[in-house]
Amino acid sequence: MSDQSRPASVSDMPEHERPLSEQWRIVSKEHVRLDAEADLLRELRDANLERLKLALLDEDPKMSDAKAERLVKAGAEWETYIRGMVAAREKANLQKAKMKWIEIRIWEQNSEQANVRNERRLNRWG
Repeated sequence: MSDQSRPASVSDMPEHERPLSEQWRIVSKEHVRLDAEADLLRELRDANLERLKLALLDEDPKMSDAKAERLVKAGAEWETYIRGMVAAREKANLQKAKMKWIEIRIWEQNSEQANVRNERRLNRWG
């Protein structure tokens, strides 16, 4: 079979022409990846805090643990980490919203098709 006669795969189609089920699959796969990324940042939060505290305590062994934690949490590196963690969760939530939007489109499409079938059935009897 030549390339010209072979049907295009779904992945070759522009996104807006793909079946809703395929759009949902792609978006949900990306959501899973982004959600895992956000979860990893959340799970590593304590480890990163301890790593940054240890660096301060190495510099000043007489510093209290509480003071080291306050200094870390007031620092730019910790703020950058927290902002990254929140941004990762935002991206995952956006993908989740896209999934929901596609699910609503599927529901609307199914409802519209059911209405058309119902109208046809009623018109046959009317």
